[in-house]
Amino acid sequence: MAYSVVFALALFLLFYHLDNRLLWGDEAETALLAKNILRFGIPKTMDGVNHIDLVGHFRDENAAHIWTWSPWLQEYLVAGMYALFGVSTWTSRVIFAAVGWFCVILLARVAYRIYRDHRVALGSAFLLATSEIFLLHSRQCRYYSVIVFGEILLVYGAFELLANHKRAVWLISSALILQFYANFIVAVANLPLLIALAWFTRKERQPLIKLATAIGLFGVATLPWLTYAPPWEQSKVLRHDRLVTKALGYFIEWNFHFVPWVLLLLPVAVFFIRARPPQLSTTIRIKSLEQSLSILVVGYLVILLLPPLELRYLLPLLPVGCLLVSTWLFRYVPWSSVAVVLIVIQSATNIIPIVSTFGLSREHTWRVPLIQFVRGINQNYADRFTDLRTFFLREAQPGQSVLVRDPEFPLIFYTGLKIIDGRFEQPDSPPDWILPQSASGLFELGRRAIPETLEVYYDSIVIRVHDSDRFDNVPEPDRYQYNSTEKMTDFVVYRKKM
Repeated sequence: MAYSVVFALALFLLFYHLDNRLLWGDEAETALLAKNILRFGIPKTMDGVNHIDLVGHFRDENAAHIWTWSPWLQEYLVAGMYALFGVSTWTSRVIFAAVGWFCVILLARVAYRIYRDHRVALGSAFLLATSEIFLLHSRQCRYYSVIVFGEILLVYGAFELLANHKRAVWLISSALILQFYANFIVAVANLPLLIALAWFTRKERQPLIKLATAIGLFGVATLPWLTYAPPWEQSKVLRHDRLVTKALGYFIEWNFHFVPWVLLLLPVAVFFIRARPPQLSTTIRIKSLEQSLSILVVGYLVILLLPPLELRYLLPLLPVGCLLVSTWLFRYVPWSSVAVVLIVIQSATNIIPIVSTFGLSREHTWRVPLIQFVRGINQNYADRFTDLRTFFLREAQPGQSVLVRDPEFPLIFYTGLKIIDGRFEQPDSPPDWILPQSASGLFELGRRAIPETLEVYYDSIVIRVHDSDRFDNVPEPDRYQYNSTEKMTDFVVYRKKM
């Protein structure tokens, strides 16, 4: 019964009103490439009308106009949904919400398989199912829930490897391959776990052979992409923060939006003050697994100092943190009821990280994220792009062109208009529309007045739009806006005179 409640709660939080807001830039990029897969069989960046170009100068595509900026797993998943159910906002996101739901179920199954304790399994699943950052990312038309699913498979594979079971090879290799073709950075970041597993099995030949086989299969499976689209080339065009800035950023955000450090450090505290035996027994195999996962958490964060600072890269660690916290609460807290209360408090509020840091973080104030999340999905959200999309659907004609210094992927997805990205190209003839500033705001370059020589050929139209922040749909708790702003502002659109 308890499992049914947790799974039903996760189902509601992940699927309810899944299309309550329009796709934003990153999501629309995935959706447009998925539509091109239906048409061409591969993620082409040109469809005869629009060019899906993010950074330009053939840095995200090859000479044949095939997408190379990131692996294609997410695009093929979305294309499959389009083929089955048609193209819409809901079908763009549903596969990832479904994977997110399976993550909750799988984590409960893996936790019970390891500990044979329903408290640990339910606690782990409940922490994941109610995690604000997990829910926000899993409801996106992006790969985020896939890499979480892969990490849970990897943890299961690590446990099976320590038990010297044959399925460990397929679990570990499949998990790494799945993550690589979703986002290769998170697959590489699991290196500390593989090293730890090699260390703990160094005296046993069979587990080492299984681990080497799994890594070998992973290497062979990734060769096609490494040959076709060398990912290291991307680092030349990405902005990198200072190491200290990234380290501090990950440390703070992990504490407030993933798992509080005070809970993860519970075994250290108990080591010094423990006066009674732990409530949950352990074995050598489980001890090795927990030590390996602890090494993973630290080593993973160190590896993430190399790429740009992005919270989404931390997502695979979330189920690991949920599993460890649930395990250690029921092991070291003398009363199970107290452990349950702590899990509920952590799931519903951010009071534990606030109290444990003595309220020193001014950017993170006390709130109840779960209630905010439910209220947010229970409304139809409107922002600047929502208003402009409505305007163009009413005023623009099929086949017309829009000049703007932004990719405007959402505008392409929802209107089918020809978008001329002024960052990289100039129109051969006067466009039908000119936007002096971005509608969807993926690259907000500020408002630019059109040249005086063109003004005589265009009518200036002023429309009222929501004065929303351009990061209002980015699935990070510190950026995501749950409620539509009531503040309205003027937005200028230029239409070519007839």
